[in-house]
Amino acid sequence: MKEKNETKMSALASTLDELRSKLYVDTPKPLQDVFKLVEEKSKVNIEYIVLGFLVLLALLVFAGVGAGFISNVVGFVYPAYATLVILEQPKPDHSTTAWLTYWVFFAALGFVERIFAVLVSRIPLFYPIKITALLWCMLPQYKGAEWIQKNLLSQLKLSSPVDAALNSADPKAAVEKAKDN
Repeated sequence: MKEKNETKMSALASTLDELRSKLYVDTPKPLQDVFKLVEEKSKVNIEYIVLGFLVLLALLVFAGVGAGFISNVVGFVYPAYATLVILEQPKPDHSTTAWLTYWVFFAALGFVERIFAVLVSRIPLFYPIKITALLWCMLPQYKGAEWIQKNLLSQLKLSSPVDAALNSADPKAAVEKAKDN
């Protein structure tokens, strides 16, 4: 039993160390400076502060306090930053498609949420499910946006009657007909 607890504590310490290194390596320099300042003033490691903040947000979402706002912030802040980083690259890569797909999903989810607001308010745990879906789409280890693009959006585009009509239209004939009128 004691060995099992030590193993769990070791895994927890390892996870916290990994979070700390990600906070100080994968974030912009100004944010790293803020982390250092917060640590100095509070005398608490930043990973504990971030973890506490995330737990507080989760409790608020599950309690329904500001859940809509929190889900929109979660769905916007990191993806907006990541999209801006990609836009700064000289040549777009595969992640550009993933972020475009993410934004289509985010907008569609917001649209459905607004249109069916009365229904959404009656769905238990809607906002935790929404946040989970957004995280699944945005985090690169899950590749949810890629899955949506390959399995849903590409199917919609291929079978769209609008696309079929536009592809079969003859632009030269349309110009000639306009000249005749």
